[in-house]
Amino acid sequence: MLRRVVKAAFVVACIFQMVGSAAAETFPSRPITIIVAQPAGSAVDVITRVYAEAVSKSLGRSIVIDNRPGGGGIIGAQNLRQAAPDGYTLLVIANGPLIIAPWMRKLPYEVSADFAPVAVLFGFSQFLTVPATSPANSVRDLMTFAKQKPGGLSYSTLGLGSITHFLCSWVAKTSGTTMQHVPYTSTSQYLLDLATNRVDFTFASFQSTNSLESEKKIRYLAATAQNRSPLRPQVPTTAEAGYPELNLTVWFSLLAPAGTPAAIIDTLNNEFAKVSRDPEIAKRLVKEGIDGNVLTPSGARDRIAAEGARMQKLVKDLGIGEN
Repeated sequence: MLRRVVKAAFVVACIFQMVGSAAAETFPSRPITIIVAQPAGSAVDVITRVYAEAVSKSLGRSIVIDNRPGGGGIIGAQNLRQAAPDGYTLLVIANGPLIIAPWMRKLPYEVSADFAPVAVLFGFSQFLTVPATSPANSVRDLMTFAKQKPGGLSYSTLGLGSITHFLCSWVAKTSGTTMQHVPYTSTSQYLLDLATNRVDFTFASFQSTNSLESEKKIRYLAATAQNRSPLRPQVPTTAEAGYPELNLTVWFSLLAPAGTPAAIIDTLNNEFAKVSRDPEIAKRLVKEGIDGNVLTPSGARDRIAAEGARMQKLVKDLGIGEN
């Protein structure tokens, strides 16, 4: 009896492997959709389109970008969860909804069960940013300002569980003051309110803020990176500013629905990794301060798991979230 069960299981496994291999041989036979959990025109949207255009040419199939911002990435994740596991619907999403949000609130998805990592595509540091009129000229100044301003400081984020929320919450916790969290659905909206002094500080990418900074509407206090950014070498890192715990970069994963054949996952990973090795695209990414080192599916899975475990403790220490 046991022998028959084992034999049957082996046959089923072989069938699934054959189906997956056959699917990979014909993949892709129609257009691919990439859901981007950020608004159209955002830095992430622009970078994703660079990758998508190159992969589309290589595969000979069009790639459609479907922007689904909101909910700190949750809306995009929900859409992917409901998609067929055939490689034709993918998601580009920040690390916040994958490694922070699960420890802060009840989510309509489970990262390890519902998604299959294809790659970590790219990442970049965040700049601690204040309005040009702010009295703070350093991170320590901001901490002092937090204690002095009547009613406390306010900060803008991309929603509960986002990287910006985590970093701003850390500043609030470290300052020992109560601050007001003002969530937004898009980067452009929260940066506009920052530039017009409606909120006191936030964290954002250079790509999203450089025009406002060049126009002297905002200022950088520090960057969350191991080394100073070549884009603004005069800006200290958070470690140099005395706060090494703030050294947390934003990185973006390319995900497929769970159950997508491994052969298709590998095909997609190879295509996107090939783009990152293109000399012209690599040069463009470096110029924008973007880390375009594409991780393998297993590397992406390990990174999500390891950083998720680290964030679980930090979220608990900060006392943030609904859980």
